[in-house]
Amino acid sequence: PASRLTIVKCLTLQAFDKDRVIMLQEDKADAFYITYAGEVEVFQTTKAQQSELEVWKKGMERRVEMMHAKIESKETEERQRLLEEHLARKAAEQQAAVEAER
Repeated sequence: PASRLTIVKCLTLQAFDKDRVIMLQEDKADAFYITYAGEVEVFQTTKAQQSELEVWKKGMERRVEMMHAKIESKETEERQRLLEEHLARKAAEQQAAVEAER
């Protein structure tokens, strides 16, 4: 009884949306789940299905890497554009100052 209360005090309530994957078969366990309300389905994949899943995961990882690279490229382009605008403004200001001194 007292030990159960100690465990319950340590629990964290977490809700999941319908059809949400909570974890996959080969994922490293990082939590212990207890179903308080609702339903949960558990599936065990075969080696062939697991192999397909690994191929899919690698493809998704590659797509994410490509998206990150594209975002970084766009950010670099934007930084370069802003720097060029800044330098052009500074040059125009300096030119105006020189002409004003004349």
